[in-house]
Amino acid sequence: MMRHRAILTGTFQRATYYNKPLPMMKIQPLHVSGMINKRIRARERRRLQHWTLTSLTKHMEEEAEFERMLSRNAARFGQEFSSVFQHTDWCESIPLSVVVTVVEPRLNFHSILR
Repeated sequence: MMRHRAILTGTFQRATYYNKPLPMMKIQPLHVSGMINKRIRARERRRLQHWTLTSLTKHMEEEAEFERMLSRNAARFGQEFSSVFQHTDWCESIPLSVVVTVVEPRLNFHSILR
């Protein structure tokens, strides 16, 4: 029974974005490795979500600029053009705090020690 028990080496694994300082063990338990891997995957998922949100916002801004150019050309030729992205309500509806939180959750001294 004692053969399968992890042995503490007396040192600590350095804190990263994914884990707080953990004691170094000679045979690292699977649940510790799984916890770190789960946090790595979660951070990658947040980064992908941030990239998606920013690319969609950029695409919508490009569409709005395209519609502005179309409306100018339509007015020049005496045509009427109704714009979908004329108002910037859609751009202001995505708060910056949501985008920032998606990228990096709050990481401070107290969260590392917990």
